[in-house]
Amino acid sequence: MNFNAVNADVFTSSTETSQPSMLSCTTDPAGCAEQIRKAIANFDRSLAIQVWDGLKAKVKRKLREEVKSHLTSTENENFKLLVAAGFLQGTRVKYVGDPKYAEQYEGLELEVYSIDEYFQITCRKPNGAGYTTRLKPEELEIIS
Repeated sequence: MNFNAVNADVFTSSTETSQPSMLSCTTDPAGCAEQIRKAIANFDRSLAIQVWDGLKAKVKRKLREEVKSHLTSTENENFKLLVAAGFLQGTRVKYVGDPKYAEQYEGLELEVYSIDEYFQITCRKPNGAGYTTRLKPEELEIIS
């Protein structure tokens, strides 16, 4: 879980998240993992960012590793996607970026797959016909 939410929008606190529950996230790895699961289940980016903010200090590296050990690889990937880009694995998106690349993605519903160490998104093409690589989160728009 080595990433940051530098490009994240400003979010208000989750109404269901109390200060004591967020405070426990700085001392209780299992409780923190539960907060992450809650954020994923509710597609709650503001909660995910709050949890990440509580974990990102360099002095908390050991705690981050302990929290990570309480999560599955899918939960970890979804946490990174939610904090950095506002997506979860499987989120349906369309490409809205640079017009010179738009033609190759025109009319395609892409499915978010992963995020790399440079905060670039990989998506699956329809019907598993391959992958896109290195798309910027701001080049993708969620399909409702």
